[in-house]
Amino acid sequence: MSQPQRIEPPSLAAFHFISKVFHESKGYACGIAHLQHDTPYQYDDMEFSQNNYFWAKGVGISQIAPLDAMSDDTLAHLFSIIGVIIHDKLIETRDDLINVAVTEMEDPEDIYHIEGCTLDQLQSFLLYHAKQDMNPHWIELAEFYNSLAQDQQHAVSLFFSDCLNRPLDDLLAVPGPEQELPAVITKDLETHTQDGKHYAFCEIDQHWFRDADLNEKFVVTGVVKHNVADRRLLIATASTLKEAVAGASLYTQNMKIEDAIREVEIKYMGKVLAAAKVESPSMWSLPFPHIERPAKLNWDRENAGTDKITSQQFFKTLLETEKLLGLQWSKVQKLEDELGL
Repeated sequence: MSQPQRIEPPSLAAFHFISKVFHESKGYACGIAHLQHDTPYQYDDMEFSQNNYFWAKGVGISQIAPLDAMSDDTLAHLFSIIGVIIHDKLIETRDDLINVAVTEMEDPEDIYHIEGCTLDQLQSFLLYHAKQDMNPHWIELAEFYNSLAQDQQHAVSLFFSDCLNRPLDDLLAVPGPEQELPAVITKDLETHTQDGKHYAFCEIDQHWFRDADLNEKFVVTGVVKHNVADRRLLIATASTLKEAVAGASLYTQNMKIEDAIREVEIKYMGKVLAAAKVESPSMWSLPFPHIERPAKLNWDRENAGTDKITSQQFFKTLLETEKLLGLQWSKVQKLEDELGL
């Protein structure tokens, strides 16, 4: 298997999208709004797990070799970037991994799945099943990969493809939102680097966060209505409210006629901050429901706000952001509401 000598580091805007592809099985466009009509990233984790990681004694040489090929330093640095936790223990070195595997063999939590395996098989088995708790910093991962010698690049590449079922070059190429935010919207955050890790200052919380964590404070999702259960598609993430509003607005302004999203939500730290209905001149034309452009957002004025951001703060920022984007959706809606139209 060949691997690239260099991987282009992704943008912060693509982080959450890459993480969805990394963590979600089968993809189904991985719940990503701008990929909802495509079917990329179809990784069948159920089949992969059944074939390679159903039990530890079934782990093959292809799942053991990448770990053996990595030097202790490479493995430790990789662990520091992807974050490995096994049985509530942070794994930072090869010795940590070996020790937790030895403990598992001596006092197994699940004797059925590890009986009859070797220590090497169990290490790979435990790493695979720790995947859902991994939270890689994708820029640092790309920079680390690019710094390695070719043999170590090959080992890291095989680890992602053969042990985690995610080819690294494909993963880091997952695109962020199609519409880039204009410079008038984005704000240069106060940043610093410590021990090779990047941090940015959050004005709302008055606290330093990893840059990727701050960029996911605001999450913009689109809601697809179904009879059984609504489905949510990721539209954008943002470090500021202005960026979140702009991400929601630009997506709506550029919606394709076949897009199925009918509502948009902005969450701050996991709590719904504001929601809006997608409106267009013809929402339900036959024979199929579709969006007739141009679509717009009609924000719910009565139920906006969280404990961190008030409704007044949200709508002030909303009006300012739409003005910067050359839109008047909320200004016109406010006037119509006041006039009872």
